[in-house]
Amino acid sequence: MSRLRSIELHLPGAEAAAAFLTDHWGMAAAEREGDTWRLRGAGDDVYLLALTEAAEPSVQSVTFTASEAEIDRIEIQAAGAGAPVERIDVSDE
Repeated sequence: MSRLRSIELHLPGAEAAAAFLTDHWGMAAAEREGDTWRLRGAGDDVYLLALTEAAEPSVQSVTFTASEAEIDRIEIQAAGAGAPVERIDVSDE
């Protein structure tokens, strides 16, 4: 696997979490859309972390960059474990 690309979390206090991460950890605000804050780091990715206000915490998505063979292997393992898998090609972004 090449690297973790991004993670999207739903949680109570998303705005406070976004403020903490920008004020103390050095992340930068990428955009805000409704109750979602997207934060970026120093790299080229549009955002690394999305935080959405929600009553209960949950992981909404985890995005990786990897070779096609690695993605195939992960998809098979995740589906075998009963996890929902959605493949999205973002190679043109």
